[in-house]
Amino acid sequence: MIKTVNLRKLIPCLLIPIFVGLIAQLFTKNSRELYLSLQKPPLSPSGIIFPFVWTFLYIMLGIASYFIEESGICDKNRPRQLYGITLALNFLWPIVFFALEWYAFAAVIIIAMVAVAVFTLYFYYNCDKNAAYIFLPYLIWILYATYLNIGVAVLN
Repeated sequence: MIKTVNLRKLIPCLLIPIFVGLIAQLFTKNSRELYLSLQKPPLSPSGIIFPFVWTFLYIMLGIASYFIEESGICDKNRPRQLYGITLALNFLWPIVFFALEWYAFAAVIIIAMVAVAVFTLYFYYNCDKNAAYIFLPYLIWILYATYLNIGVAVLN
């Protein structure tokens, strides 16, 4: 368990995923309007919820990565690699979905996101259980987002 917070590690861990989300947002400025215009599956949330959810999730991703960085009991290479892939897919997905409007291809990407998240959760759990618990809401959300993405791909 972490006893003191190392701000020199925590701040970059928080800023990296937030920065990835902000850069992706620059490529998808029309996302809110596009989302409103789409035929969506049942249980689709209002578009207003997404910025709040993703901000929360990016912060949680950063905190989880911080726990891994502070863990002294595991080889950090695999968790770091998977985390990098997670961030890359999180950057790519909104561009493919919103900017390019390739809904079926976006579904393939988000399914890959789920697979990578499952492996990440496994390695996080073996490294630091707290990191895994903090990462879990991300996995739950992208499972839900996968349902939404596939629904949009089928309906549009």
